[in-house]
Amino acid sequence: MLHYLKKRLAYLYFHYELVTCIYMFEPWERKLINGVVIAIICLLFFSIYVYLSKYTETLIHFLSPAPVVREVHM
Repeated sequence: MLHYLKKRLAYLYFHYELVTCIYMFEPWERKLINGVVIAIICLLFFSIYVYLSKYTETLIHFLSPAPVVREVHM
């Protein structure tokens, strides 16, 4: 199982290298490019975590009907 996972991750990284054409760069350039990609992905997930919850809450309050408040006469 662990061997299969390792082979699968190696295949996915190889596919990533071919799609982005970073296999042509030198090792230090690959590390720099991969670092930038990882930084962008981390910032994307951070912004999703921080802002999506607020936007979702606002959307739910906007779309849900307002509660009916009934006055009690005494």
